[in-house]
Amino acid sequence: MTKYSEKEISKFTQSVIESVALHLLAHDELSEAELSNKKLIFEKAIDFTKDENFDLLIDYRELILETAKYFLTQKKYEFSIIFFAMFYEHSINNLIAMQLSRKNITNKAKNDLIRSVNIAGKFSWLLEILELPEFNKKHKNNILNICNERNAFIHYKWNPPQHSSKGSESTINQLIDDAMKAATYFKKYISRALYSGKKGRLNNALK
Repeated sequence: MTKYSEKEISKFTQSVIESVALHLLAHDELSEAELSNKKLIFEKAIDFTKDENFDLLIDYRELILETAKYFLTQKKYEFSIIFFAMFYEHSINNLIAMQLSRKNITNKAKNDLIRSVNIAGKFSWLLEILELPEFNKKHKNNILNICNERNAFIHYKWNPPQHSSKGSESTINQLIDDAMKAATYFKKYISRALYSGKKGRLNNALK
């Protein structure tokens, strides 16, 4: 049996509490007084974990984004784009799932909806139906473009490049710049859409 240090156990416990607290915040289950009190947040989060239906999900988004940035430092731009696109898809699916959960939609209906709507629909009409804020048009178009580039690379057709090397370098640099900016915007969008801009206050309280 693997033995973990007190530091590792404390770090894991903190991450679980933070995740549960974010869930509570998204579902309007943290009052203004609780939002500024670490002890109250911990107590409420711990009580929540005692529910028989409580379950943990792994959130890969930060790891995915860090991997995208790593490949960027290695100048492996195509691989970087794959992970940026993966980050966007994990993020939009999380946003949709959370909003449907707030509306007490069943898991089956949630999964069917996420599976059946394409990426363009998830960033446009589905947000409106779910009563979420409109996504910035420029960032939405950049995300769709990056996802298309990801698909083209994954489903490689072995066609010769259509641009000069100089032109291709300029295009890829612009694409990466767009990818970074879209990721930054998306994080802020989720904070506003799911947490009413209160995520920063929660994070500060949990430090």
